[in-house]
Amino acid sequence: MEPTLTEFSYGYCVTEEFANGMGPGLKAAPYFPSLYTEGQKGGGFDVRVGNALFLQFKLCEKLTRRSAKETRAGLIEPPFYRFWLHRRNRSTQHQMLMDLENQPGNQVYYIAPGFAELDALNASYVGRRVVADSAMFSPTEIGPLPDDAHHRIAFRLDDSNGWFTSEPHPIRIHRKENVVKLALSHESGVSAGGVGDWLHRMAALMKDIIYRGEGRVVESIPPPDEIAGQRDPLHQVAYLARAYFSCEVLFAAEPR
Repeated sequence: MEPTLTEFSYGYCVTEEFANGMGPGLKAAPYFPSLYTEGQKGGGFDVRVGNALFLQFKLCEKLTRRSAKETRAGLIEPPFYRFWLHRRNRSTQHQMLMDLENQPGNQVYYIAPGFAELDALNASYVGRRVVADSAMFSPTEIGPLPDDAHHRIAFRLDDSNGWFTSEPHPIRIHRKENVVKLALSHESGVSAGGVGDWLHRMAALMKDIIYRGEGRVVESIPPPDEIAGQRDPLHQVAYLARAYFSCEVLFAAEPR
């Protein structure tokens, strides 16, 4: 069964739920600027930041028949869901996500819904369980793609692991509770007042990954919103995440 929901609608619901439905501390870029201390001398972010959480949204096919390749291979019983990774010869994005994840303080996940219909998204959204009804997979735990063929991940929400099906091996499913706990652990060690510099370093790191992955030099980006008369480095990071990594970025942050 092909999905009837859109990546935009699913991504919006996930982002809103993480930003507003997980309690204090986890903020997405569209909601984060309220923490910027406008009017303070010298400006600056008056918050303490923990980990950066990068999410790439994936839509899934729903497989219901035992004729599915994954079932015939003895990996997983229907009904189950699967999504496809970008082919290595078409995109370097999977490797770029691994490079991003390997930086201290970063969490990076593919997040995919355990449903394929718009009605199911509506029900999850109303019940504020879109993230709970989704599976998250670490690009690093998936590992480098072995070749330029099509590769996919199959999973059931009631299992602890999904499957990388091309060269079959289990891939851990990360759950909402553990992801949020890690995000709020403040492993980055950034103190209040140092967030602006940290975000500038994050943007520079992302540009370096883009250069290594795509051979593309990102010297400038469209000017972000200006807050307190200064360019906002948060929006630079958010733009790079969306334009080059196809990710939404959220930050664990709490006011000082």
